[in-house]
Amino acid sequence: MGAGPQTADKWIMDTTLRPTTSGGFAGRTTARRVAAARRSLSDAQGCLPGIQECNHLAVLTAAGMYAGVALFSLIESLIPGKSQMPIASSFIDLAVAVLVLLFGRRTPRPALVVLGPLGVALVGYALAHAQGFGDCAVMYVWPMLWTAHFFGRRATAFVIAATGVVDALALNSALAGGGDTSRWIEVMVSMTAVAVVVRALTENNERLFLGLASEARTDPLTGLLNRRGLNERAEVELARARRDELPVSVIAFDIDHFKLINDQHGHDAGDRVLKLLGSMLSEQVRGSDIAARVGGEEFLVVLPGCDEQQATAAAERARLKMARVAIADVPNVTLSAGVATANEPAELEALTGQADCALYRAKQQGRNRTVLASREGSVQPSNRFSPLVRSNNCSRAQSSQSLA
Repeated sequence: MGAGPQTADKWIMDTTLRPTTSGGFAGRTTARRVAAARRSLSDAQGCLPGIQECNHLAVLTAAGMYAGVALFSLIESLIPGKSQMPIASSFIDLAVAVLVLLFGRRTPRPALVVLGPLGVALVGYALAHAQGFGDCAVMYVWPMLWTAHFFGRRATAFVIAATGVVDALALNSALAGGGDTSRWIEVMVSMTAVAVVVRALTENNERLFLGLASEARTDPLTGLLNRRGLNERAEVELARARRDELPVSVIAFDIDHFKLINDQHGHDAGDRVLKLLGSMLSEQVRGSDIAARVGGEEFLVVLPGCDEQQATAAAERARLKMARVAIADVPNVTLSAGVATANEPAELEALTGQADCALYRAKQQGRNRTVLASREGSVQPSNRFSPLVRSNNCSRAQSSQSLA
């Protein structure tokens, strides 16, 4: 994405809001929020949320699984009256366990999935060559559990099918061609039930994990990111802007006289105003933009790839649109905005500080206006953007004062 007239299209050109019966505006942002949460976690942690995406534990448990099967086979062979397992299968299991520990972490994830069917095959081999019947069929559950937990439904279904084929061949070989249909059905029903339950629990846990991660980064009232979510997403976008040598702009919005709205019209009315602004910002941001509620009535929008002129246009569009919208029982809701822009910014804090400073100046100069942090002095209102002020004369201490 390069800087230019098209980089702010979504902000500058899309001004259509769709009213709903609740007095707010319909949003098309649910999927985008989920995707943003996933992208944020992926960039911050190196893998998507959910345990199935992390190879480290999958490798350790796979090695433990193969070593455990080898140990089980040896113990089974030493117990009088139990089936004698072929010693070769135990050594093969131990060798696989060692190889997984040595090379598993560097192995691409799709390649690791073969460890499930391979484990089933080794269990079947041990059953087919065992002397006498024992409890070795229970070992099918180990690769079954491992695959169902760390991989998806297709891999789980494949391992179930592989177990059916391998166990049928093993029983046929062990019983000299006679087979044992009831034993096979018992094994397959048990293994399938285990795989289905484990897969369902794993998917449910991943949904809960993703939901909690999203909630921890999302403001529940407006649906925008909170400060934590903003910081995580902004770190990624700033790094991308530095890499691509793009400008980054920050707009700080504040609802004018918000305390008065709450006092005179009630907190429900105040919540409606917050939801409206959150919906409006959600509708206008592009995929790379970041909109967040960072305080009671304070909002921040980070615009990667937007220069000062484009960010000013975005701020003015939002401010003018908010002034035109009628909210039940709350007349004349206005916004103040501060805009700051930097080329290849090093960190978000400095840029938001400048935007906060400009916002404070907007409050000082009468509210319902946009102030730029880049220059001192005033710019006469134009027909397109009014009123618009430029100022750089503000301290961080001032910007931290109440802007209500």
